[in-house]
Amino acid sequence: MPGIVAIEGLKALSPKLALVHQHEEAFRVLFDADEWSQTSLDFLNWMAAAKDLYPASVATIRRWFGEILQYFEKSIESPVESSKALTID
Repeated sequence: MPGIVAIEGLKALSPKLALVHQHEEAFRVLFDADEWSQTSLDFLNWMAAAKDLYPASVATIRRWFGEILQYFEKSIESPVESSKALTID
């Protein structure tokens, strides 16, 4: 509980920090979602809302958006599965 109290105290001192924390938590929820097809729309909304706080990150995500979606569509869970998925038969 002391950590939660400390975070809440910092948020009260810095509204921007509170907003950053809110966007980080929203990203975590999106990243852990089970149904990526619906979440992809939420992810686009997150990018639009977060672009002023994380301009470089959002620009990178935008450039790699197709590849990011493919990663989640295939539900690859480990590096071994990733390397197997990338091999050509």
